[in-house]
Amino acid sequence: PKIANQLYSIHCKVHNARFPVVLALTTEKNQETYVDIFNVLREKVREKFGESLEPNYISINYETAAVHAVKDIFHLAQIADCSFHFS
Repeated sequence: PKIANQLYSIHCKVHNARFPVVLALTTEKNQETYVDIFNVLREKVREKFGESLEPNYISINYETAAVHAVKDIFHLAQIADCSFHFS
């Protein structure tokens, strides 16, 4: 049986190095799935650090559903192309 359609990863840039901080196996590549991932991430950051996750800048691969999810969840973030996918 098929377990997942993709392994979605979220990376964090620290001192010019990128580190994977979230890996999610997904069965769908739709906006609802990405909203769920981002909401869980925000919740875990709040639980662990007592801070609200409000990034100023997000680099993404321009998959339409993911871009819409970022805009829904991280209203203030500037969206740019993904240096991993487009390099």
